[in-house]
Amino acid sequence: MKIQQLLLNHSPYENYWTFIRAVRRRLGRGSLFTMADVCSTRKYCNPLVEIDRFARYGRVIKRFQKGWVQPDFSDSVVLELGCGPLLGIAPIAVYSGARRFFYSEPAFSRDLIQTESVRNGYFTSFHQELLSQCEPGRSEFVRFEDFYNNVLDRCCDFRSAGQDERIDFLYSNSVLEHVDLGDFPTLLQRLRSQSSSCCRYVHVVDFSDHHDRPMPFAGIYRSDPTVNPSHRAINLLRPSEVKSALEEAGFPCEMIVYRRYSGDLVPMNEYWCRFPEEELRVEVAFFVNSQS
Repeated sequence: MKIQQLLLNHSPYENYWTFIRAVRRRLGRGSLFTMADVCSTRKYCNPLVEIDRFARYGRVIKRFQKGWVQPDFSDSVVLELGCGPLLGIAPIAVYSGARRFFYSEPAFSRDLIQTESVRNGYFTSFHQELLSQCEPGRSEFVRFEDFYNNVLDRCCDFRSAGQDERIDFLYSNSVLEHVDLGDFPTLLQRLRSQSSSCCRYVHVVDFSDHHDRPMPFAGIYRSDPTVNPSHRAINLLRPSEVKSALEEAGFPCEMIVYRRYSGDLVPMNEYWCRFPEEELRVEVAFFVNSQS
């Protein structure tokens, strides 16, 4: 009965993180639970999620930027912020010919992606999907072993990047809204200093309160950020503020609204009245390098 009440009284998002915290506690006590078990859940184990999402984002961007083409990654250096424990779009980039893939992900473990269950249960499926949908950047990538070994060899922690390794494509999905306000300028400056002069970038930012409920901003717009400067590890920056921060760091960008809330925003703390209503309705937006 207690478990049933817990599940019914919390959103799927909250229940997921309750489960993750429980797994981490049990890992500390030597439980049979492992991170490989976590990665076998529906959230992580389906490579189609990464492939379809990346292609879908590209279609949305192309709708607003007519000249947009998906990066071919050939001989490029790619960085993904918050790629998750299974390396995010790294398999796509490496398969397509990227010479280096950098990740910035605290949950990543090289030991995890080398386990038999993840190797055979996830990366083999990913490779099969790529064979069906994409042209390999190198002919030998038709063999799974070559593809998988290159994923291991070419993927490195961003902290190990040398100054001569310039980023050609920079990508993040629901990451920037979680960066602490104090760290935000420093992060963007580091990314700019490491980027090539023709670097392309796509940042997908979720401005909602990350709960699965009808009013996506209830936990944000009903409070005063000057009193509570964050909400569930969300920095509370709004679209115009993210765009300004990117441009001040040297990333001129276009904002493309992906999802907008059309319902009622009230009750709302007076702090938020400084923003135009249309901006407050933006749930998810893309920040993409300008074409000019």
